[in-house]
Amino acid sequence: MTTRPLEDLQTRSVLRRREILDAALACFTDKGVAASALEDMCRGAGASVSSVYHLFGNKAGVAAALYLDSLAAFQAYVCRPLKPTLGAKDGVLAFVAAHIQWADKNKARASYLQAARHIGSVAAHAEDIRALNRAFFESIAGWARPHIASAQLRALPADLFMAQLLGPTHEYVRGRLAGR
Repeated sequence: MTTRPLEDLQTRSVLRRREILDAALACFTDKGVAASALEDMCRGAGASVSSVYHLFGNKAGVAAALYLDSLAAFQAYVCRPLKPTLGAKDGVLAFVAAHIQWADKNKARASYLQAARHIGSVAAHAEDIRALNRAFFESIAGWARPHIASAQLRALPADLFMAQLLGPTHEYVRGRLAGR
């Protein structure tokens, strides 16, 4: 007995999901979330409305899924250079460079992350966002612990450490995305 048809179905579902999210991002970038119609996303993805409802529930579900997908992609990208052998200074520099690089390579997604944080459909998924952030923070903390122990990094409360690590670059990226 083979599982090939099931694997093919799962692969098609993942691809369809990606196509819909990409089409939604294009719509949201062009028109904004409120003015984007589900039909526009479907047309852009070559998908049926029933596919969107099956995968996401509704437009709010698409908006939330796009936010979570973009957040996870950003977090994975900026953590990638944080290898255990990387020194504190080089790690911070690599993290900052990755943050800027991801935003430059993914301008629409980065802008969406900036703009969509306060959209009700995204805010309704606060627990999912917190779970992603906890894993992200733990990944960074795992890299930082030996550097804190060796006094290469200052021991700070976790929220302050993350604000110092993310805050300035986040503001820089925000200005860059706004054309400043």
